[in-house]
Amino acid sequence: MGKRIQATPAECTRVREIFDRYRQHPEDFPLSFVYGGTAYSGLGDEFSIREHEQDEANAIRQTILADHPSGLTVQVCMTLYPAYAAIEWTAYFLNRSTQPLPELRDVLAADLSWEGERPRLYGNIGDDPFYTDIYRPVEMDIVPGMTLDLQPFGGRPTSMGFPYYDLAYGKGGVRIAVGWPARWRCRFFGGLDQTRLCAGQYTLDTHLQPGEKIRTPLMAFLYYDGRDRNRSVNLWRRWMMDCCLRRIDGQPFPPKFALAMTSENDDLCKTSEEGEIHLVKTFVDAGSPVDVNWVDAGWYRKNPHESVSRWEETGELSCDPVRYPTGFRALSDYLHSVGSQLLVWFELERVLKGTGSTIEGHKEWLMEISARDGDIAGPRAEEGFGWCGANYLPDLGNPEYRSWLVEEVDRILCEGNIDIFRQDFNMEPILFWTQNDEDGRLGMRENLYIQGYLAFWDELIRRHPRMMIDSCASGGRRNDLETLRRSLPFHKTDFDYSYAAQKQAMHQALFAIYPYFAAAPVNVASMPKCQPDRYTIESCFVPFLLECWNVDDPHFDMEKVQAYTAPWYRMNALFTADYYPLTPWNREDNEWIGWEFFDAEKGEGFVQVFRRENAPDEVLTVRLLGLEPQKRYRIETWGADIQIMDGSRLLEEGLQIRTPPRSSCILFLSEDV
Repeated sequence: MGKRIQATPAECTRVREIFDRYRQHPEDFPLSFVYGGTAYSGLGDEFSIREHEQDEANAIRQTILADHPSGLTVQVCMTLYPAYAAIEWTAYFLNRSTQPLPELRDVLAADLSWEGERPRLYGNIGDDPFYTDIYRPVEMDIVPGMTLDLQPFGGRPTSMGFPYYDLAYGKGGVRIAVGWPARWRCRFFGGLDQTRLCAGQYTLDTHLQPGEKIRTPLMAFLYYDGRDRNRSVNLWRRWMMDCCLRRIDGQPFPPKFALAMTSENDDLCKTSEEGEIHLVKTFVDAGSPVDVNWVDAGWYRKNPHESVSRWEETGELSCDPVRYPTGFRALSDYLHSVGSQLLVWFELERVLKGTGSTIEGHKEWLMEISARDGDIAGPRAEEGFGWCGANYLPDLGNPEYRSWLVEEVDRILCEGNIDIFRQDFNMEPILFWTQNDEDGRLGMRENLYIQGYLAFWDELIRRHPRMMIDSCASGGRRNDLETLRRSLPFHKTDFDYSYAAQKQAMHQALFAIYPYFAAAPVNVASMPKCQPDRYTIESCFVPFLLECWNVDDPHFDMEKVQAYTAPWYRMNALFTADYYPLTPWNREDNEWIGWEFFDAEKGEGFVQVFRRENAPDEVLTVRLLGLEPQKRYRIETWGADIQIMDGSRLLEEGLQIRTPPRSSCILFLSEDV
């Protein structure tokens, strides 16, 4: 068998040298800031340096403590991933004195340059339900004199912006990620065969009170030799899977088949324990195991005395006693008895005004904004829910509130024996932070809030180490690296689920960034009246497959659902293999699109291609990747024939694929032995 794509010894040695240089020469560390009117680049002679190193599996962690005579301590937490040619760091600024410190501004978590000819930057557009090019790959040359200024929209890190980049330069390149679950900023400056990056929190101009601490975004860099995009992508995927994405009991979160209850008009406020059990039992009794039962919004009360009439009425943390009389316990007990898990949706960062919820009685915990701003209208602005001014933002930077919230959420998790905690966030927070900043302390609300957000999740994980977290923010608008260290991004977008071509395009792009995410053939025009549609279901074959059915609808056909879902069970173990897009990215109805996963160590993989409804070409020829030319491969078309072909032919001449319009072709690959 062959080997998966991995970092070479030369790449790993080069990054180890970078790590050692930063550790041994703090004055060269690529952190810059202005403090007390003096500009600092690195941690030089004015700072007294202390160090601490700790070795862990896959990582070496180094802490640099730099004390300034004024009482400021700068703490840099740096990590080397020696087998992955990757390095990352976060910097903290602490006031250890008894007095307010001088002004601290222009903090750049990364301020560094790379030398090499023909620099070219690769990235993606972020999520937004109104923008049809969601996650579209973008690329451009960085030319001398050019300034590229990038940031997200509204304060959620992957809303329109996307803090994952690949900078190719000279004879290699570097993957770059910004871990900041708020408004980050990346500026790329083109020079003569040189590219400079300045990255950090978008706005930070403040002073620290005694005992106060702020932090920079997490900055991560993965270096590689050569300018092979497929290799760069798979080095990144391997590092993400092995070193970044959260694990349970030391194991990667496995692929899951999930079910969610639906009803007439998809009214979320009509779900119930009884209905969820009936849904799952119908599948289990038909011989289809269910890994997860997904309970989305609407299960809570409006206030201690009233039920919600619409899911948007968030704020009260208690189950509806009529629909969920046991607080999820009867549901989770049943699910666990049949080998399933329970996922429950929460929205904790948006409190609708006027509901009379318990938290509305604690105005000291709540932030609000004073004026409507068109830039922050959301998808339901016409009903008042999408406008941020109709809501409060609870302040996660407030330790008293955060302590209360931990106990309330923990109570629900324990009482319901919930396995997967899904946290949504359906409004733009930036004006809540900026309008509530104190004079002379710009960016502090945001910084303290983000520290609180991460601390809240860390405490839930400490109490529930075997519980996975699903990151959601109006779809996929908060999936930065810090967030994904603690969670998985199941729900990548709120964009129209019925648009199969757009969904396929998103998947082709996201496989290169997120090794794990979900898709759902739900609420779709292509499956009216609960009639299963093969093309729609096959367009959702990703690691977490969610299906939403009304099993009592007379049009529901269990046999079709089982038949159309069957290929996924064979594919799902291969989503961690090396990944190769086989066609250019596109979302046009007159095009084909496809991709390949191949595990060289196992000698197996699969290809999936889609011929869209108006694609005129009857044949698509794709050259496969990752195979060994001297070997022969068995190619099994799902539900059809098997053929044996030489690796050299598949790599050089390609494979001809035929499938009717509006269909997908799934082929399984294995070495012929």
